[in-house]
Parts: sequence; C-alpha cells; structure tokens
Amino acid sequence: MKISLNVLFLFLAGLLLLIIGSLILLMPQTFYASDGVLLGNNPSLLSEIRASGGMLAGGALVIFAGVVRPTVRSLAMTLSILIYGSFGLSRLLHHGWSALSQFVSGNRGRANHSGHRNHYSLSSAQDQFNSELKTRPASTTHRRHNNDCSRLSNFSHLLRSD
Repeated sequence: MKISLNVLFLFLAGLLLLIIGSLILLMPQTFYASDGVLLGNNPSLLSEIRASGGMLAGGALVIFAGVVRPTVRSLAMTLSILIYGSFGLSRLLHHGWSALSQFVSGNRGRANHSGHRNHYSLSSAQDQFNSELKTRPASTTHRRHNNDCSRLSNFSHLLRSD
C-alpha cells in the first residue's frame, strides 16, 4: 500500500494541530507558561485562549477527515495551509511592524536589560512590580499584594517576547 505525500503531510499537520489545540483547550496556563507567559486566573482571558485551542483541535479533525476520505482531501489541504500560513504570516507581520515602529521611534537596535533587542520582556515587568512593592509602606504591602499579583498576571500576556 503506497501512501501519498499529501496524505502523510495531512496526517502530520492534523496530529500537530490536535496536540497543540488540545493542550491549549485543556491546560492553557501550563501550555503558555512553558513560553514564559503567565495567564493568571482571569475567566474571560482563559475563555478566549481556550476558544482558539478548540478551533485548532476542530481544524485538526477536519484535516484528519481528509486523510481518510479523498473527497475531503482538498478542503483539508486548504484548511491546513490557511491555519499554518496564517500563523507564519502573522508572526512575520508582527516582527516587521515591531521593527518599523522601533525604527520610527528612534530605538534602533538597543537591547533591554535581559539582552533581547527591541522587545519588552516579562522579566522587566516583574522587576518593575517588585520595585514598586518594595517602596510601599509595610502596612499596605500584604493588603495590596494579591491585587497587584492578579493585575500583573492579567496583563503579562501583552508583554510576551517572541
């Protein structure tokens, strides 16, 4: 039995999407923490993140349908190209936009304290948070600590360094 290259490609693309989509859907905090992104416990944010994981897992099922049914193969290949292509293109656009905005703002190639060029990093946000916490009077530190931790984790996804 000869397996075509298209079927093999669809199987691998579907498997990868199913794994990633399922992890995002079922364990979003753990999945994103492996990249250094802290999602916190904000239900709205977690719902948005899980929705994208569900979309990826659902797309994987359509791609798997193309593996076993030749009539759906063209749709599965198109969907695979759209999903993977949109991730790649959006990353390229992000880096292009970041480089353009850094060039326009005059911050050309300066490295931040963690050595990454032209990106905000989660560690710099945590350093700022820790320095603000140290300057508060001791009586207000415990009361405000939980609120500040949740606020930091809610906005940490905006500071993700790619």
